[in-house]
Amino acid sequence: MRIDTLGDGIGDGGEEIGSDEMPTDYPLLTGTDHWRRKIRTTFQRLDANADGFLTKEDFVSTGQTLIDYVGLTGERAERTLNGRIDLWASLAGDRTRITEDEYIREIMSLMNGKHFREELHCTLICTEFNTIDIDGDGFISKEEHAAYYYSFNIPTECSKDDFDVMDTNGDGLVSIDEFAESYLEFWLTEDPNNIYNQNYGPLLD
Repeated sequence: MRIDTLGDGIGDGGEEIGSDEMPTDYPLLTGTDHWRRKIRTTFQRLDANADGFLTKEDFVSTGQTLIDYVGLTGERAERTLNGRIDLWASLAGDRTRITEDEYIREIMSLMNGKHFREELHCTLICTEFNTIDIDGDGFISKEEHAAYYYSFNIPTECSKDDFDVMDTNGDGLVSIDEFAESYLEFWLTEDPNNIYNQNYGPLLD
């Protein structure tokens, strides 16, 4: 996989990252019950006030929760909050709110789209990676991963096992390569036994 665009030094120069599989190698999603359960789970994690809609305020709220949890100030706090706002902007476009049904439908359309599979995945992977990599050193630490879970109201005790699945070389850090593999496996597979099914914590009903 090649990441040709990105910020904060991640993927600069078009170096190869991630697994041997490109998004174009994955079969198109069919929208199985299991896959929809994964997407419902991510929606509910993002919906900070649990009102059934995603809004910019939800993303600001989760960002502020992370800032308060870690005790970030100054540039690092601003970077974290802006990362959440960027995620919202990439998802919402010119809309002010998104329902769960809209989210599921649009995620499936996005993931099956040629543009995502050939190009856009690079930007989305790096954008999400950078929101978790709080100190911007190019790796996700165990502490950063736990803070990410906390910000989305995912039990932090679940973080260790999920982190270890991503940390395939066992060095105690998750690289952009390892994160890219977990990202694609979560979003583009429909296998109930996939090891990356709990990238956003335990699946909700």
